[in-house]
Amino acid sequence: MNSFYKSNIFMFNGKEILKIFFGSLFIVFLCIKSLSQFNTKSLEAFLIYTYGYLNINIGLDNINDILFYVFPQFFIMFILFNLIEQSLNKQAVYIFSRTNNRVKWFLEKIFIIIFCTGIFCFLLILIELLFGHLLNLPILDNNNLLLLIVSQECLVFFHCLLLVIWVNVLSLNYNSIYSLTFVFTCNIFSYLITSISRNKLLFILPSIHSLLYLHDLDYIPRQNELLKIYIPGFKLWWSLIYYLVTITIPIILGSSWIKKKDIM
Repeated sequence: MNSFYKSNIFMFNGKEILKIFFGSLFIVFLCIKSLSQFNTKSLEAFLIYTYGYLNINIGLDNINDILFYVFPQFFIMFILFNLIEQSLNKQAVYIFSRTNNRVKWFLEKIFIIIFCTGIFCFLLILIELLFGHLLNLPILDNNNLLLLIVSQECLVFFHCLLLVIWVNVLSLNYNSIYSLTFVFTCNIFSYLITSISRNKLLFILPSIHSLLYLHDLDYIPRQNELLKIYIPGFKLWWSLIYYLVTITIPIILGSSWIKKKDIM
């Protein structure tokens, strides 16, 4: 039994890994977009503008900017959106007839999601750095650059992970296509609200937590005019706690649902 589980933890073939790799290359378009729209005088500013910034004054007329920003998120959602549903369709009878520990099986699938999402987000940031290096953008401070890289990696990873886990958990009770559409629509709506409002209630939305420049961090280069806008007191740890809570909730919910799910 243990060997069966071990052989299924990494049931993710090479085609999906290749899709993740090629999908991460889309960040190149965001790099080019940031260079064309913003005055990026340093590698630190370039990293933030590429995938940690969204003009909160863009309004409805520039929804294309939001769609551009969320495309990498949609891509990893699309690659992983039916991972649990497919596994249930193909292996459920075999798995559930041999063990009562459905939660263990479910958590193994969550581990696969975490692993693949981590690879994708790591590639996004790595490509950003390589692109900025090729442009010979100056580094203002090595320590600050490292902190920016770690901070951006955390926010991008946790936001993508939140979306993918919610899609997969909802697919336990609903069609995975419907779940993907619902979560992606909510994500778009979240960024749209963030772009047109500064109400304090925004802190309940995941979108605002994914935007690095809005955080009150000393190592963000505020010399750039557009980066002078931020939320005082909005620390990184606040967003990390938010993501940990909002990611734990669907995992607990999914663990409960999988115990009660009828296996056809």
